[in-house]
Amino acid sequence: MALGTSGGLLVVSLDIDGDSSNGRAGAATESATKRLLEVLQRRQVAATFAMAHPGANKLAETVTASELGHEVAVLGDSSWVGARAGRTRFARELAWRVRRASDAGLTIRSLALSDGTLDDHLDLLVKHRIGAIREATDAPPHPSRVIRPQLFRYGIWKAAVTCRLPSPGRLWKSADGLVATA
Repeated sequence: MALGTSGGLLVVSLDIDGDSSNGRAGAATESATKRLLEVLQRRQVAATFAMAHPGANKLAETVTASELGHEVAVLGDSSWVGARAGRTRFARELAWRVRRASDAGLTIRSLALSDGTLDDHLDLLVKHRIGAIREATDAPPHPSRVIRPQLFRYGIWKAAVTCRLPSPGRLWKSADGLVATA
């Protein structure tokens, strides 16, 4: 999701690793996600929450219940996205994840990459009505990168990651009680 002003564009994309039904780690993920939702609500900033299996993740329902209109995206990795995975695997995995999300009442319009790249098979994104790709978070932020999302091909937009938290920098506790980097 994006918040535009005459001075720029803010796109917030958050990767949710894991599932909230996964024991102690899941409870921590759920707690952190709810705290993030509270911060975003106070700041009136909508975000995209990327999940590997949004149709099977109960946090997707929590995210979409917000009045801000947060988006849920599919989180892809190089095991099924990109040149190494191949077209057949990408097609099968994408269709399965989008269908499961749809069955859960979610509309998927974005694909967020955790690693790797996606330069081919964009017709498959169009087939599933996905119109945006968030580039991989493993690409190092570069000051000369274009900050605004760019129209890529077939009407698909591509957004670069320009800042990643947490980063290898210092950690501090914000006024909201969340850990952030300086």
